[in-house]
Amino acid sequence: MAADDGGQQSGGHCACAGHGRILKGSKSGEHSRGPGRGTCGPMIRDMESAQRVRIDKWLWAARLFKTRTLAADAVDLGRVRVNGERVKPAREARVGDRVEVHLGEVRCEFVIRALSAQRGPASVAQQLYEEAPDSRLRRERRRELLRYGAEPARSIQGRPTKREGRTLRSVHDAAADDSD
Repeated sequence: MAADDGGQQSGGHCACAGHGRILKGSKSGEHSRGPGRGTCGPMIRDMESAQRVRIDKWLWAARLFKTRTLAADAVDLGRVRVNGERVKPAREARVGDRVEVHLGEVRCEFVIRALSAQRGPASVAQQLYEEAPDSRLRRERRRELLRYGAEPARSIQGRPTKREGRTLRSVHDAAADDSD
């Protein structure tokens, strides 16, 4: 990589470590700590750079999952699809890929706009993807339904406890006595 202007590459990239990161607020390629000094601070890399990021790492960096392990498990279980296909956690994320993620009962669709291997603040993470309009509408509609009232089936939590069983039997016995 040839550097010009005091260790800077043209096009707003830092040449301090040769990693090709975009410069924070840079137009002419000046470094955030001055020309040719230190390392870069931004989390997002240039879309044209030849960076490779695993899909599980991108999902974690985009703050769709709390840990990278949860992201990898979701990909393994088929809850994440890229361009409509089931993938493995080691698959490379590419700008323009359409990612479908099942988060609980909600299905969200995103288009990858930028790549990042580092987890940053939420404001930076939101710049990594663009949510599909129909996905956003589904999510808002679901939030609206949940606000009006919980679904009755969600309150059932498996087998009744011993106390609940006694209550059910006494109600059942009382109903049977009334019918006689």
